[in-house]
Amino acid sequence: MKKTVETDKRKIKKLVEGSSFDLLILSLIVIDAVALGLMASDIKDIWFDKVLFVLDRMCMAIFVIEMLMKIYAHGLSFFKKGWNVFDFVIVTVSSLPFANYFIILRTFRLFRALKYINRFSRLKRII
Repeated sequence: MKKTVETDKRKIKKLVEGSSFDLLILSLIVIDAVALGLMASDIKDIWFDKVLFVLDRMCMAIFVIEMLMKIYAHGLSFFKKGWNVFDFVIVTVSSLPFANYFIILRTFRLFRALKYINRFSRLKRII
């Protein structure tokens, strides 16, 4: 039983530390930022607002799952890295019901993208 848990942790750790996973999360951060921007715009279409809301909630759910996977894979050592603590705070605050009313608070999710710049050398050159 213990071997299975350790094997699962290793598999999840390998997944969440992979560059493909980072690229997926970075893409979702950008998509969610665009959705947040459009939600704050003057476009007033009820159908469009609902689509944006659902897209935002889906991204948020994926961010929560990402965080849980990383905490499971790394244990308490997850909290030893500053970027991980930052991610945790942003995802946690963004998950709270009142965060919907404070759009400025939710835009801090964009700063999560900064940690990925060093992982992708081509992106670093562009920035």
